[in-house]
Amino acid sequence: MFWKKIIGIDFGTVKSRVALPQKGIVFEQPTIIAIEKPTKKIISVGFSAEEMVGKTPAEIDIIRPIKNSVLSNYRASESFLRFLINESVGRFSLSKPIVVLSVPSVITSVEKRALEEAALNSGASDVYLFPISYLAALGSGMEIDKPLGNMIVNIGGGTTESAVLSYNGIVVSNSTKIASQSINEAIINYFKKMYGLIIGEAMSERIKVYVCSALPIETQREIEVRGRDASTGMPKSVLVKTNDLVDPIRPVLSQIILSIRSVLEKTPPELSSDIVDNGIMMSGNGIMLHNLTTLFVKALGIPVVTSDNPEHATILGLQKIIENFETYSYKGKM
Repeated sequence: MFWKKIIGIDFGTVKSRVALPQKGIVFEQPTIIAIEKPTKKIISVGFSAEEMVGKTPAEIDIIRPIKNSVLSNYRASESFLRFLINESVGRFSLSKPIVVLSVPSVITSVEKRALEEAALNSGASDVYLFPISYLAALGSGMEIDKPLGNMIVNIGGGTTESAVLSYNGIVVSNSTKIASQSINEAIINYFKKMYGLIIGEAMSERIKVYVCSALPIETQREIEVRGRDASTGMPKSVLVKTNDLVDPIRPVLSQIILSIRSVLEKTPPELSSDIVDNGIMMSGNGIMLHNLTTLFVKALGIPVVTSDNPEHATILGLQKIIENFETYSYKGKM
């Protein structure tokens, strides 16, 4: 079975990435697809589809096939996966590849079955599923094969995955649908409520990246926020500073902290002492928020370490899986 081509796919809420053995990451683009309604034909995928958001005629659908790391639109997910597989092995490949996918640590049997069927219908010969937290730990270089307590927190676009691993397995885990996109939504709601200003996803992401901080700071950054006036419908802009946005995003960060605490509270004492000594490994694009790790240290009282490549930790873990497939394959049948 293992002579077949193997593909690792991190099918994320915001971005999707594909890795091939010995080649590394060969695809990395937004998880978004443009489809022509009458023909169901794919018009655009990834960055080019993202540029079309809010600018298309009625006969074109712009769809995000994944929400909170699970399928939100089955047909679009299937089309997107087919595109990824074809881009990786070639449209006219004679053999179907084995597909290894990342999934939330807590996934229902229905969600699991839907993802497997979508991958099989998209051209996979077999499907293996690995928890995001396990992959992120591997991709961050954690020594999870030893009988020691290792904790990973991966804040992605749609979910925050927290897990304690030991002896090459997950001991305790939690998956919450509060993550990076939740911060964006909090920013959008703040401007609508405070300024009567309607802004889009792109603007909220820009605000989060360039201005937001998890804690107040002395030297603040500022940004001109442009959008549409909720009452008049006319263009409008306001100037905001970093500390203006600390309180609006605080409830989201508090929920993430609670999800991490819930895992720590269920961790066996023997492993808890290891976590206190080694700290919590942080990964995922969501941890790039300014001062977030400082907030976690204050809230949890445990050292925090950031992955060397936090944004790519999951796909790097997938790459290790597919390059050592005979060693790890048994764990992919959840």
